[in-house]
Amino acid sequence: MKSLASTEWNDYLLMFMTFSGNKSFYDFVVKYKIDKLPIVEKYKHVAVQWYMNSLRARVDGTEFNWDPPSTSELVLLAHKVKG
Repeated sequence: MKSLASTEWNDYLLMFMTFSGNKSFYDFVVKYKIDKLPIVEKYKHVAVQWYMNSLRARVDGTEFNWDPPSTSELVLLAHKVKG
């Protein structure tokens, strides 16, 4: 997240907020049940990596044909990892 008051915004950065924004990202991480993870783990998560790559492609006007990760598969994987 960037502060509106302390960060210089250019047109490119503003496009990220236009296409997404904090609410959209928050809703996404809640959907994947990763909203409570520590920030470093959250941003390394496969779902967030997909989100960021998808968003960057939209902003850059490039093709992005990857399907989003399945929420059910990720939840099952998380339970297996935790034991």
